[in-house]
Order: sequence, then structure tokens, then C-alpha cells
Amino acid sequence: MGRFDDELKIKVSVAKLLNQLEVNRAVHEANYNEAVKKFVEVSAKMLEERALDLKEGKIKDFNRTFSFNVPVPVSYVDTYNEVIGMLKFSTQEEVEITSSQYRSWVEDNWDWSHNFVSNTMSYNGD
Repeated sequence: MGRFDDELKIKVSVAKLLNQLEVNRAVHEANYNEAVKKFVEVSAKMLEERALDLKEGKIKDFNRTFSFNVPVPVSYVDTYNEVIGMLKFSTQEEVEITSSQYRSWVEDNWDWSHNFVSNTMSYNGD
């Protein structure tokens, strides 16, 4: 079976959940920022090389002149911020979460995680 269905719910401490989400957000943001830095470096180098090839007449297919296959890093910090904001706004000391929320919020395994890892790791060399 491997995964619980969303009928399984547990009560968790809001403070503990907030702490985990803030840690996960910090890691996500650091990975994103590093990927952006590398994305800019790679893109600038590709543009410089392409411009030189264009000036030297090495490019014959002008439709491909500015076509690059470079994954663009995407930040999901707002997703973390939304959940963190909701929990900070709450007056409850405990909240009930589902297994899918647990996977996302605690284990940091969101529905977008695979794409994020693929894009950021292509720059971070991990």
C-alpha cells in the first residue's frame, strides 16, 4: 500500500509544525537562490557564445538562434508562506492534518517537488 489515503488524520502541535515548515522553506529558498545564480551564469554564457557565433556567421538556422533548452528555476516560497501564515494566524495549539498534508508540510514532499529538484539540481550539481 505504501501511502495512506487522505482519511488518515493526526493532531500535531502548531509550534512544531511551524518550525518544520520554516526549516523546509529555508532549505527550499537556499536551493532556489543557488539555482538562480547558476541559471544566470549558464544563460549569460550561452547568450555570449550564441552572439559570437551569429556575428561570425556560424549560425545558418536563424529559428534556433535564441532557442535554449535551459530549465528555469521556480520558487515555491509563497506556498510555504501561505501555510506558515495560516498557522501563525490560528489561535489553536494543535491542528489536524491529513497524510498528504503531512507529506508536504513535514516531509517536504510536495506535488511539485520532483520538478523543483530536477530543475535546481541540474544547476547545483547534486
